[in-house]
Amino acid sequence: MSAKKRKIFFSSPAEDTVTHEVAQAQKDILKSLIAQGTIVNGEHYLPASWWNNTSDDAFNESIVALDEANILVAEVNEWSHSVGREIAYAQFVRKIPVLCLYKRGTKPSAMIEWNEDLQVFPYETAEDIKGIVDNFFTHWLE
Repeated sequence: MSAKKRKIFFSSPAEDTVTHEVAQAQKDILKSLIAQGTIVNGEHYLPASWWNNTSDDAFNESIVALDEANILVAEVNEWSHSVGREIAYAQFVRKIPVLCLYKRGTKPSAMIEWNEDLQVFPYETAEDIKGIVDNFFTHWLE
């Protein structure tokens, strides 16, 4: 699948408890994804729009964007019902590939970590993220 045809949905926790470290990881992941295709929900990761939606609005917008996507990449450093729902929707309803990334030293939920149909990788640095993302799009998807 060429980069022009890749429509990527990026999923990550969107709660007030997100730490600076996780926020930087989200930026690093998005930076790596932008080189791989179109982020269908990228506007949700701009600082001005991050916290503006109610839970119902956010879920409905997520489903619309997921219906456009042909790949989901999730940051799973923290447990999040929203991220879990988006992964399940991508995996079981849309049946699209899912890549999950988490900071080494944290632990994704067992439902994600042990799901053999998901690609789940730890990272430590922005370079690790770039390498994992590049490998996923170059070798796993092609």
